[in-house]
Amino acid sequence: MDTKFEFENFPKYTAMVALFNRVENCSELKEALRNGTLDVALIDPTLVGGSFHVHCAINKAIAAMSSGTMKTRSGHAEVLYALSGSRSIKEAFDRFGARNDSPALLAVLLSTSCSSWSDVLSLVRGDTVPLDHIGALRSKEQILEVGRDADPTWMFIAWLAVPCFQMRKFGSFMWVQNRLYGSPCFNHTNRLAVFQDLQQRSGS
Repeated sequence: MDTKFEFENFPKYTAMVALFNRVENCSELKEALRNGTLDVALIDPTLVGGSFHVHCAINKAIAAMSSGTMKTRSGHAEVLYALSGSRSIKEAFDRFGARNDSPALLAVLLSTSCSSWSDVLSLVRGDTVPLDHIGALRSKEQILEVGRDADPTWMFIAWLAVPCFQMRKFGSFMWVQNRLYGSPCFNHTNRLAVFQDLQQRSGS
């Protein structure tokens, strides 16, 4: 029940994503990250809006990798940073990084990783569940709380990922993604303008 993400604007990159529930060894996995035996993003799914939120964060991280504008030391760390919308790396890791006692886990493996996807799947002791099951793990209240201090586009993406939202208002997933993060030269001010444009289009 894993998912492969591809990126129209970065065709040489891919990402594997899997959602796990009833995870028993999150602390061991985090230790493997620290000692370098595992190279993957381990995410607490509580604040993740949905697959669109994940896809956009990975796309943004890849854009930073491609343009040499990363804020963190690795592609997987950049995914966590992009997920949060915060300008504080520590805050992003604290909020979105898996905790030692996390019962659920979202794993993201970039194609640039030195680890294999089979390694990740074999190391996690938990039940794999469909990615769309993330709605059952998401905390809308916490998303709204975090969104007050985040980049406004983060709040939009978290909201956009909620299943009840009708994507037809924008025409296509790729149109929205490219408007937000298709150009690595987009800065905070530009993304705010795009966000306001998308709000108007959605009628919100």
